[in-house]
Amino acid sequence: EIPKRDWSSDVCSSDLTVLDDGKLSARARQEFAALAGADLLLPTTGSLRRELENHLPGKPLTTLGLACGFAPEEQPAPRVRQTGEPFVLGYIGSLYAGQGVDWLLEHWPVIAAAQPEPVALEIIGGSVPEVERLRAQLATLKITGITLHGAVPTAQLAPRLAGLDALVIPSLPVGRMPHVAITKAYDYLGLRRPVLAANLPSITEVLLPAESFSFQAGDVASLSAALRELLANPAEAARCVRAAAARAAEFAWPVRAERWWQITEAACPAHTAQTT
Repeated sequence: EIPKRDWSSDVCSSDLTVLDDGKLSARARQEFAALAGADLLLPTTGSLRRELENHLPGKPLTTLGLACGFAPEEQPAPRVRQTGEPFVLGYIGSLYAGQGVDWLLEHWPVIAAAQPEPVALEIIGGSVPEVERLRAQLATLKITGITLHGAVPTAQLAPRLAGLDALVIPSLPVGRMPHVAITKAYDYLGLRRPVLAANLPSITEVLLPAESFSFQAGDVASLSAALRELLANPAEAARCVRAAAARAAEFAWPVRAERWWQITEAACPAHTAQTT
C-alpha cells in the first residue's frame, strides 16, 4: 500500500523574479501573490529564505538545499600526472550569463601566467550555440590552452572527469547568482576533485571552508592566488576532497527526498491523506 500525499500547498522556491528585476515589479508582485497561497515554502538557500521572509512575513519556511547527483565511490580517482603534463582545471555546468564562464575565459591568460607550472582549462556543458559563441570569443581574443567539450551526458562524464585535476565554480556576484542554489556546489562534492569556489553566499553555505579553496567572486587576482595555493598544497587539496566526499552522502537524492517528505508532513499534516 502506498500512502497518498497531496503536496499542492507545498512550494519549493529556487529563484525569485525580484532578484533578476532588482525591484518589486508587477511580475514580482504576481509571483509573491502566488507564493502567499502556499501552506509551506521551501527556499533552497538562506538568501532566498530572507527575501521571502521580507515579503511574506509569517509564512512557514524551511530551507532545503538541492541534491548531489554523484556518488564519490563511483567517480574516477584523481590522475597521476606525467612529467610535463599541465595541471587541468575543469568547469562542468551551464554557460548562461552569471555563471562566470565568459569571464573565466577572458581572463584565463592572466590566471595561467600567474601559476608556477603550466595549467590548462577544460569546459564541459552548454548548448551548441553557447559553445560556438565561446569558441568565437577565444578566436577573437587569440586565447589558447582552453578546450570546449560542449554538453556531455552524465553517463559519459567519467572519461572527461578522469582528465581533470581540479574543478572551478566561477559564478559572478551579479543578479540572482549570490542568492539562488548553485547545482555545481552540490554536485562537485561528489566528484573527487579539489574545488576552487567563488565566495558567493549561495556557494559558501554548501561548500564549507574545509572542502574547497575559496576566492573573491569576480576577482582575477583572488582566483589566481587560490589556484596557486591549490598547486602548492597537494596534501591540503587531497584533504579537501576527502572532506567533501564524506559529506556528499548527506545530499544524495534518496536522503534529500526523504527529508523533503519529513518537512512537508510535519508542516502540513492536514494534506497527508490516508492509505487507500
